Amino acid sequence: MTRISRQEKQSKLPLGRAIIVILLSTLLISGSAGLGMLYYQQIRELRTRDSKYQITSIVQTGPEQNQLKTDTIAKIMELESENLYLFSASEARENLLRSPFVKEAKVKKVPPGTIYVDYVLRKPIAILGDFSNTLLDEEAVSFPKTPFFDQESYPEIILGLNELKWGEEIRGRRLGLALQLYRELSSSSLTLIDVSRAFAPSYGDRQIVVGLGSHILRLSTKNYRQELQNYRRLMSYFEDHSEFQKDLVIDLRIPQLGFITKS
Repeated sequence: MTRISRQEKQSKLPLGRAIIVILLSTLLISGSAGLGMLYYQQIRELRTRDSKYQITSIVQTGPEQNQLKTDTIAKIMELESENLYLFSASEARENLLRSPFVKEAKVKKVPPGTIYVDYVLRKPIAILGDFSNTLLDEEAVSFPKTPFFDQESYPEIILGLNELKWGEEIRGRRLGLALQLYRELSSSSLTLIDVSRAFAPSYGDRQIVVGLGSHILRLSTKNYRQELQNYRRLMSYFEDHSEFQKDLVIDLRIPQLGFITKS
């Protein structure tokens, strides 16, 4: 038989007393938490009525300073409350990110009355010619041109799309082809990339149309890189013949041949 020492007997609490101790401990902890929450709510309530915490300024930062007007940022964030402690930074950030031309955003509250906004706007690379007032960035996200990019000029990309929702990423092989051409030609006087018929069912209808300066090039889908090389060779000839320097349509789709007409 196992013997229990007197010290071990004294160290054990009766079941009833142990339950009471546990209940009292639980009440003490929950009561402290409740009092803490009540105190926090009371302080917050006082601050929401304190004129010292009225929102007085919006400080904006980003890669480019003051990209948007302060009133515009406030409108996008749906800033309605004038008190800092009634303002939700997380909801304001979500509103900014829902805007199709905002790529990244952070919003912080800085007491007593300042909202700090750090954001990155999307950088347009081209006008999406399938729709009016629409730009496209390198990540293939579309967004409106007006009112923030009205003063800039961009090449036009035509994809042959029927519908679009601003802020959503565009996908597909026509887009991939257009972006590849853009990366290869953006350093030149690029004005147009039209891939709307690049994958037409009929081989005779397939073409890529590229605008370089005052020249319009008609290229094949498979061999456009070689055809662009052929065009660059032609350019050395055009430099000595002024009649070939403007307003030309050059069809390079047939190997070793170039059909040149006035546009």
